Amino acid sequence: MNLLQLENVENELQFESYTNEDVLNLGMTLVNYANENNKAVAIHIERNRVPIFTHLMDGTSEENVFWLYRKKPIY
Repeated sequence: MNLLQLENVENELQFESYTNEDVLNLGMTLVNYANENNKAVAIHIERNRVPIFTHLMDGTSEENVFWLYRKKPIY
């Protein structure tokens, strides 16, 4: 993927709104997608460093929690 393609993807993924309800819907969409594809995922979504949606599916482990927090940007 080249830089122009990445820019297009980034523009496509912009949210028009980002309310707690939007985050809940996004989180549940990700959970449903993972279920449909037989994947066990850990999901953590924040806004302004405040957790809004966290879900660890059956089949995930404590290591997934550590991984989520290692990937968070430090402000």
